[in-house]
Amino acid sequence: MNIVAWIKSKNWKTHTVIVGAASLAITIASDSAIQDWIKTTLAAHPQLASLIVLASIAVAKQSHSSSDAGTLANANDIKFGPNAANAPTASEVDAASVK
Repeated sequence: MNIVAWIKSKNWKTHTVIVGAASLAITIASDSAIQDWIKTTLAAHPQLASLIVLASIAVAKQSHSSSDAGTLANANDIKFGPNAANAPTASEVDAASVK
């Protein structure tokens, strides 16, 4: 999947997080004072790095950020993808809907 299509499939909240993360990464990469502060903090509290990673994974696994285009792409992947034989039927979808 190319990166442009992936970004287009996400909603505005995901775009905001991506821009924030990229800005933070650029700031950290360009400022040695921030790099020194991070090194000092993580050296004093090594468990902090693993907690940050754990929290990031938990948020990423729990959030669903697809736009309408992303939802359609996911549906087409289910309908026409390699596991199309296991795709739900229209009646199964209707039965599972919360109308």
